[in-house]
Amino acid sequence: MAATAARLGQIASTQLFCDLSARPDWAAETGLDVTHCKGRPGKNSTDITLTIAALDIAYRGLAGSFLIASNDRDFEPLIRHLHRMGLQATQIKSGMAATSSASQVSVRPAPNAPTPLPIAQDPPPLLEKVRTAIKANGGADGIAIAALNPLLHRQGIRITDTPERTWRAWLMARPQHFACDPKGPDAKVRLLR
Repeated sequence: MAATAARLGQIASTQLFCDLSARPDWAAETGLDVTHCKGRPGKNSTDITLTIAALDIAYRGLAGSFLIASNDRDFEPLIRHLHRMGLQATQIKSGMAATSSASQVSVRPAPNAPTPLPIAQDPPPLLEKVRTAIKANGGADGIAIAALNPLLHRQGIRITDTPERTWRAWLMARPQHFACDPKGPDAKVRLLR
């Protein structure tokens, strides 16, 4: 799994989520950041803990790509959400029993690093492109939402290819990053952080 993650780009964080009751030496043995997720059989404490950690990393903008190694299918909603945020997310089978552990590797594409994987050749996440366009073309009061379409269309981005289908809907789905004026032809968007 580490080799797959390294081909995606520079590794920003590697975390292992598991019940350490049976293997308390895993943290020392693997050298990973290990989170103990003790739960009763049938409970999803590991899944929930991994999901919260991944979303925390995503919302803080610490990584642009996520590789989740697990045999569990419960991560499909997380992967879809990360895609809606404009981030890369992939799940691979971990080779470990799904009930015993799951690990997450989050990576950020390495600048100017040639790589054989198509994911590393993709453009930067949409979120970063939008933030850059607003910073470069807006003032203290932001930029007109209507201006985003021509600015980003030149970069090959079509908002209709996203689940939200409009810039207003896309921006409103990310309230931690953007503040939008009420609807109107001159409505603007501002960066929050």
